[in-house]
Amino acid sequence: MDGVVEYLPRFSIKTLEYQKTAGNPVLAIALDVDKAVPIQSYKVYVDDRYIATLNTRSNLTTSHEALLEVPLPSHPKILTVEGINPNGSMRVERPLKIPNAPKRNKDIKGDLYLLSIGINQYPLLERSLQYAAADAQEFHQMIRNNTGTSFNQVHEWLLTDNLGEQPTRHRIMNALKALKKSKPNDTVIVFLAGHGAYQGKDYYFLSRDSEQEDSNSLAAETAVNWQDIQIALGTARGQRILVVDTCHAQRAFNPRLVKDAFDEKIAVFTATDDDYVVVEQPELKHGVLTYSLLQGLRGKADSVRHPNQEITLAELKSYVDEEVPFLSHQRQRPQVFLGKKAEHYVITEVKNNE
Repeated sequence: MDGVVEYLPRFSIKTLEYQKTAGNPVLAIALDVDKAVPIQSYKVYVDDRYIATLNTRSNLTTSHEALLEVPLPSHPKILTVEGINPNGSMRVERPLKIPNAPKRNKDIKGDLYLLSIGINQYPLLERSLQYAAADAQEFHQMIRNNTGTSFNQVHEWLLTDNLGEQPTRHRIMNALKALKKSKPNDTVIVFLAGHGAYQGKDYYFLSRDSEQEDSNSLAAETAVNWQDIQIALGTARGQRILVVDTCHAQRAFNPRLVKDAFDEKIAVFTATDDDYVVVEQPELKHGVLTYSLLQGLRGKADSVRHPNQEITLAELKSYVDEEVPFLSHQRQRPQVFLGKKAEHYVITEVKNNE
């Protein structure tokens, strides 16, 4: 046993430096490393929240010093660095105090562009849903109420059967086009709940006035082509968040959008992958993805051990990844893509009465 312990990683935190960036602040961590013991990678946590995995430049580093740079969440209290090698791991903790902390996204006020669409009824098609309109309405209200004061101005479109304007194709297309007015410090959130359908290789989001071409095909010009949604998201600026509570939407994504989601300030939440269907559950009165998102935004996605009254996109992803399969009895598995610059974005603050 002593021989194994001897080869576990050994290091200490030498210095911490807080660096201002155009986005969230970055923490530079200098480590003193026992050069006789190789270390493959480091995992960094802040207040028990996973932040990043950083592989060493070579397969096994034996230098006596290592420098890590990681994005820093707001109001951090405890830093944990875990060094890992083939024999095991070692963790080191350090309290965090930030002098003159740089501003984070929620402190840099831009505008919010909020588009929420929920469609239950399709008068010209033989299909309907129960909770899509309620999904859009409650999500819209949650974001509006909990984040509205964080922005200079809110540009909003609520298109549902019951509230706001009727979700016709014309209104949906006009709202999507308006998103291009967003600027780099703005936030764009698009929520879609309703029916989606394939026509050949193309995927369409059905509007309230979508029609059948014949008994076997959709009149494509009466629905919203998925490419129009992706173009709107791609040409918008700032932090972009797309929530899609429809069947089979994950397969519709252009590989370029998925790549951009990992490289840029883009986050995409889809209800399920292509092997599962979207579930509406009467006891929840919502689609399962939307219900999980709402519960997470109300505070259940906040860290249990170190709650800070803020919900980041990374926390929200972790929450829905567990909740959706559980609530749907494994019939639905969400697909979530978070860009490197999106993970630590604060989407909402938890109100005390939530």
